[in-house]
Amino acid sequence: MRIDIAWSDNAIALLDNIYRFYSKKSQTAAIRLYNKLLDSAEPLRVFPQAGPIEPLLKEYDCEFRSLVVEKHYKLIYTVTDELIEIHAVWDCR
Repeated sequence: MRIDIAWSDNAIALLDNIYRFYSKKSQTAAIRLYNKLLDSAEPLRVFPQAGPIEPLLKEYDCEFRSLVVEKHYKLIYTVTDELIEIHAVWDCR
């Protein structure tokens, strides 16, 4: 079963900030990382529970999950029957 993916306004803003930061040094690196972050969400369509429950967000009512990307970033997301919503992109350094 494939589930739709939606990026929240917050996640898009964080993704854009990451892109702008890296583009100051290397446009190529910025594009590569931006695409890697976007593409890393795609397998969640088939395996939505792939990421573990995010321990830093256990106190919230909904079940936030995280997926590590490129060692330093986490996609923070939730899963419902119809939708995977990416809520944030964390820089974990």
